[in-house]
Amino acid sequence: MIRGSFHSIIVLLILSVSFIGCRKKDEARLELEHIDSLATNGQHRRALELLDSIDHRSLSEPNQNLYDLLVIKARDKDFQQHRSNNVIIRLVDYYRDHPDEWNFAEVLYYGGRVHLDMGDLPSALRYFQEALEYIEDDEKGNIHLRMVLSSQTASIHNSMRQYDSALQLINEAIDLSLKQNDSIAYIYSLELKGSILLHMDSLRTCKPIFDETFRLASKTGDESFATIQQMNKASVEYHLGNTNEALKLIRGVPESIHSSMTGTALGIASKIYLESGYIDSAYIYAKTLSDLKGHNNRKNGYLLIFSPQLISKVPKDSLMHYVSTFSEVMEQHVNKNSDESARLQLTYHNYHTWEQKYVKANREKQTLKNILNIFLAISVFLLGVIITLLLKEKNLKKQKAELLQTLEKTRQIYISTDEKNRNEDSFYPSSEDISQDILRKSILDQIVNKNITVGVAPYILQSPTYREIIKAIPSKPGTAEIKQIWIKLEELVNHVSPHFKHRLEVLSGNNLDPDNYHLALAIKCGISPKFCATLFFLEASSLSYRRKSLVKLLFGNELTLQQLDNTIRAI
Repeated sequence: MIRGSFHSIIVLLILSVSFIGCRKKDEARLELEHIDSLATNGQHRRALELLDSIDHRSLSEPNQNLYDLLVIKARDKDFQQHRSNNVIIRLVDYYRDHPDEWNFAEVLYYGGRVHLDMGDLPSALRYFQEALEYIEDDEKGNIHLRMVLSSQTASIHNSMRQYDSALQLINEAIDLSLKQNDSIAYIYSLELKGSILLHMDSLRTCKPIFDETFRLASKTGDESFATIQQMNKASVEYHLGNTNEALKLIRGVPESIHSSMTGTALGIASKIYLESGYIDSAYIYAKTLSDLKGHNNRKNGYLLIFSPQLISKVPKDSLMHYVSTFSEVMEQHVNKNSDESARLQLTYHNYHTWEQKYVKANREKQTLKNILNIFLAISVFLLGVIITLLLKEKNLKKQKAELLQTLEKTRQIYISTDEKNRNEDSFYPSSEDISQDILRKSILDQIVNKNITVGVAPYILQSPTYREIIKAIPSKPGTAEIKQIWIKLEELVNHVSPHFKHRLEVLSGNNLDPDNYHLALAIKCGISPKFCATLFFLEASSLSYRRKSLVKLLFGNELTLQQLDNTIRAI
């Protein structure tokens, strides 16, 4: 009897301990969910205080992960900059395996936010796009989160100059903000749409948008927000040539705008005052801008100061100091926008698109379809290789003869008289021995090693078509117009060098893509780097990476950009 009672007591104690443990676990979860509600509804600082009061080590694994996510969320809401991605990467992996524990799309969103703060745009874009796809596949669908994701993804596309994608996403964000009656989000989305159109030089289209954001912001009672919209409106009026209206709008803006926008306001104000003839005021704003912290502020300030209209305002005894500082700032600018940024522009959009397709396929467990696609791709690739080899074998003798004939013509036109009189066997390989390596060596020996300078063919320079192209490029033609420009350049080159493309294909080992071919056409025709950047939708400073890539593709070694120009024009 006593023994039976003892066993009953033990069982009750075990059940009690289990109940208490479950209760503690439930209470911890409820508290974390309450903190999430605070962070979501604008009380992020209170949420951070409560998170600081929790013993993180005492939580279960699911609650520890939720705790870490809420810390990231609350700090993000409090505009604290994220400096490490270690935690969020772990959380994304965890919630990918446990999607029922939390809104996985929100986890992906904060993955994007962390990487955006760290300057890793490709990763941020990858997380945002996966989150958008996840919401699309989720029957619940989070309208507010989709709106925010669409807006921020549009902003990244805008930075990448992928304006069509940016417009599509920001239009979706605008529609979602209207569905939710979220007036602030609506104004912000309209502002971003106006900025995208401004970058596209669609001034007439973006003007009514900034008129509307200015009108709506003025009704919110938020003077700082309204001032930003006033600045945007002034900028549009300035670009439209309405200087008097721009001057009225910009007065007092740099002095009253939020500190985060001071640099932008000073730059716009200086340009407007300069255009209006108020040289002293323009110089003061430019000087103030150059004294602000931040690389871009200093660069833009000095560019204004050293404009022809303002440089006379620089005190003579300070001129050398200004020149020295300006040189340092521009050197930093070049370093900051080095080849790595160009490589980023060229690769990260294709990379994240491929990875998103892979992740989605893996999530939906379409293994069989993936295997079939890979098999088909390999089959097509092998078929292409076989066809290419057959064609190469069939046309080899013809290509050899054409290459030798072209090289002979190039030698006669561009090599000096002494070089012309040399033994031809020392310059050209025999037709039986011709190969990519021999052709490379022959060109490098006769052009690069002998430091021969090769100019643009007179036929090209004197052609009316060429002059028409050079005149059209500064107006920043669209995609369709640029396509026609490439066709015309190819026709000019084919006239003076009918087998130019064949020679490039031989030098590249048949790996010549359209971008590299177009760059070679531009060099052959003497198109300046600045105009090349316009044709490729790149900054001039970002073009050097492509040129270096072309060197490696054609010659497999390092050449100076001048040597590259000489070899392209000579082959």
